[in-house]
Amino acid sequence: MAKSLNREEEDEKFNEFVFHLPDRIEELRGLAAKAGHELDGSLDSLDELERFYLALLDRKADPDLIERVELLSPGYIGDVVRKAYGGRWKLNIENPRHLFYGQPVIFGHAGDKLEFSPFFVFKGVRARRSPGVIRRAIESNVKPKPLDLSSLPTE
Repeated sequence: MAKSLNREEEDEKFNEFVFHLPDRIEELRGLAAKAGHELDGSLDSLDELERFYLALLDRKADPDLIERVELLSPGYIGDVVRKAYGGRWKLNIENPRHLFYGQPVIFGHAGDKLEFSPFFVFKGVRARRSPGVIRRAIESNVKPKPLDLSSLPTE
């Protein structure tokens, strides 16, 4: 079982995250622009973010720069999703057994049941190191396809 977090401490960290988010997004935009990548806040810019990040990994850029981009990117991804589909940032703190426990997530973008974790998604970008991870994660979260069980036997 996951360890329970201190609600007050986590709320304080979350509020600080949200407060500094605009500055962090601008910092990421600046870093990307220096490398010739424009992050304009659109859904298409998420593909550009992936190209920027994957290029840093491919050319074995300065580890401090890579780490900074890894820190800043989830906030950018989440804010793009929030602006494109609605919803709001919230702290997932209710259930210690939840996959996104203790993380800022986007909530309300696809009904009142789904949460979108840009932190989890960005880990997938690093793990897969191929383009399209962010786009596919958003599409599966915002427009989930019903599971077709018609080919399974009924008895």
